[in-house]
Amino acid sequence: MAFWKRIAPVALGAAIVVAARAQAPAAPSTDDAAKVEYETVFEPFDDNTFARLQMPPALPPPAPLFEPYDPLKGMEAHTATSRLVNPDRAIFTLPVLNAKVGDEIRVPFYQDSGPALTAHVLWLVFDPAVVEAVDARPEAWTGSDLTVNATPDDAPVQHGINTAQTAGTPYAGKGALMSVRFKVVGAGESSIEVSQFSASDPAFNTIRSVVRNGLVRAAK
Repeated sequence: MAFWKRIAPVALGAAIVVAARAQAPAAPSTDDAAKVEYETVFEPFDDNTFARLQMPPALPPPAPLFEPYDPLKGMEAHTATSRLVNPDRAIFTLPVLNAKVGDEIRVPFYQDSGPALTAHVLWLVFDPAVVEAVDARPEAWTGSDLTVNATPDDAPVQHGINTAQTAGTPYAGKGALMSVRFKVVGAGESSIEVSQFSASDPAFNTIRSVVRNGLVRAAK
């Protein structure tokens, strides 16, 4: 009886140990998680940067820092022409004249500089309350043919005069190509403005031209 009592506690302890080993392991504690080690693995990676590059499209040229000098820039449209073939520039002028009401005056159209020309077409506009166009005639360009229309039907304004002058012999130098006769009908000032103008050289190229307007001052 005494032997059985001694054996029973031993067998019971062994059974408890076997059951404990058969159970699932307990979750690691906070202290155990802090002891976990991680292994970092670097995988090789081949990247050919130049093979992936693509040439971008060409950019447009930048705007110029400075614009080419143009002596006609800023002038009114009816005082200059800009369709150029001949590099030589011609300068034409109309004068400033003083007159009285009832006078008849001649307003010459001068060529101050430029290459030889064989033809030109001129449209003049003015204030009809001050002056009235009568006719026109050649001056220094002798032998030229001059066509005059004092009231052109297709004039850009209501009151104007249209002239066309040409000759087989080119005109070269300085002087009055032609003149327009005006009658002063009222007191005041009237600009004699060039509404349209074109000139051609002996090769029928357009001459680059600058035209300076005139003025008539009329007193009573």
